[in-house]
Amino acid sequence: MLTDAELAARTSRAVSAAVAAATDLGLRVTEPRVLHDVFSVVVHLSPAPVVARVPTVLPPSYRTTPHLQTEQQRAELAVTGWLADRGHPVIPPSPLVPREPVRREGFSMTFWQFVEELPGGEPDPHDRMVQTARLHTALRGYDGPLGFFTSAGSYIPEALAQLTGLLPVADIARAQREWSVLAPVLTSRTAFEDTFPGVDLQPIHGDAPYYNMIETPSPPMTTRRCSWACARPMRGSCGWPRRRAGWARWRRWRWHPSCRCSSTRSHRCSTCGGPRRR
Repeated sequence: MLTDAELAARTSRAVSAAVAAATDLGLRVTEPRVLHDVFSVVVHLSPAPVVARVPTVLPPSYRTTPHLQTEQQRAELAVTGWLADRGHPVIPPSPLVPREPVRREGFSMTFWQFVEELPGGEPDPHDRMVQTARLHTALRGYDGPLGFFTSAGSYIPEALAQLTGLLPVADIARAQREWSVLAPVLTSRTAFEDTFPGVDLQPIHGDAPYYNMIETPSPPMTTRRCSWACARPMRGSCGWPRRRAGWARWRRWRWHPSCRCSSTRSHRCSTCGGPRRR
């Protein structure tokens, strides 16, 4: 865990990198202002109407293989820009700089149009989920290149490895065994489609909880960026459920509370309908 002083120093470095990168891109920045600082430092590059998003909490794979982060940021910019160009309520990439991530002083950042945020007030989860579902419906028309379950193959094993000492050994071992069952299906689009024929795959937001949206006053709308954009099946928590038989089978396998089956693709579990090992 970082100390308060270490966190402050990291934020300062991120802001400095964003200002330097923006200046190199021709923006005038005299009063940078940090808007958010949790997993990313989000800084308004005032007086320019531009916001830099500088991720600071990264999975190990992004630190050791920086091009993975760059590829994901390119997808985020492309998908969000595609929605913005068609009038959907998303925070668009800044038109003042190229739609391309920039690496500076060890940080990879993206630049977005500054929008005013309505202060205070409780978000309406229902309205925001409906908005997300509408965006997902629109994204069915997006045909740009996207990864499948982006980062699942690296992020999940890395996260499980970091649980050592935090959870009982038996619980970690069980989670790792279950991931070894899921991984072949969730890291290969071909394997997924073979295992779950008939389940629709489409571009989705990828990080779609309702609190990842902000309210803007003019025009009144709920806006967001499409971080972690990728191709994967729709889920009822993010959009309208798909009613096809293949989708029902996927949901039963993924979420059935009593299922303890493991998987290859040989036989199917009688409880959840999903594949399991002999």
